[in-house]
Amino acid sequence: SMGYCIKNYSFFDVLQNNNIGSSPFLPSHSQILTNKILHNRLIKDLGWKMMVKGNEVPFMQKLFLDDFPSYNLKVEKGLISTLNQKDSPQFVYAHFLLPHNPYLYDSLGNPTSLSSHFTSTDLELSTAYLSYLKYANNKILNLISKIIVADPSAIIILMSDHGRKEYGNKNTNDPAPFNNICFVKNNSYKEPLFNTEFSSVNFFRKFFNKYYNQQLPFLVDSSIYLEDSIK
Repeated sequence: SMGYCIKNYSFFDVLQNNNIGSSPFLPSHSQILTNKILHNRLIKDLGWKMMVKGNEVPFMQKLFLDDFPSYNLKVEKGLISTLNQKDSPQFVYAHFLLPHNPYLYDSLGNPTSLSSHFTSTDLELSTAYLSYLKYANNKILNLISKIIVADPSAIIILMSDHGRKEYGNKNTNDPAPFNNICFVKNNSYKEPLFNTEFSSVNFFRKFFNKYYNQQLPFLVDSSIYLEDSIK
């Protein structure tokens, strides 16, 4: 309604802007029907269990390994393609699966071994994760730099949707899965968007109220801890 062109590079649908890749956890369109077929239910409910050491199923490993890098590359190319399009204001949504496992690259961007993608020990997971995190940080900083060069006045939001869930401590008091990052670059405002801690539930409501003079009511700020029922 404000005249913005919405560019969607994610596995969510945003209004009439279709996703660019599907997710077994977010069925849409025809997947609403096919998602209940036995093999799709196995992929959704048991998929990750079929990829760790001791339970590995080669075709399942290949399924996830083929999907992740191609999806991230598609998101990156889509985001870069918008940088010099200035016919109208844009809202560009790019949702990367980074540094989400499987940890496909080391800190220098070299492909990692198959065994390191699906390792099952906490020490190996932490080592692979921290190396992949460095790769992800460099990728993010590089993309942010390209946005700033293309449009120094652009508002940039860097936001995660969950924290790391592969820590050894799985009790509900463990804050790691809830630890999100959220940064906003806006040259027009120097004061912080939030003066106290908030979850991401009301981020965009706060954002639009402050920067676009909207009057959106806040939702109840809450979080739910989802546990894997398959041990």
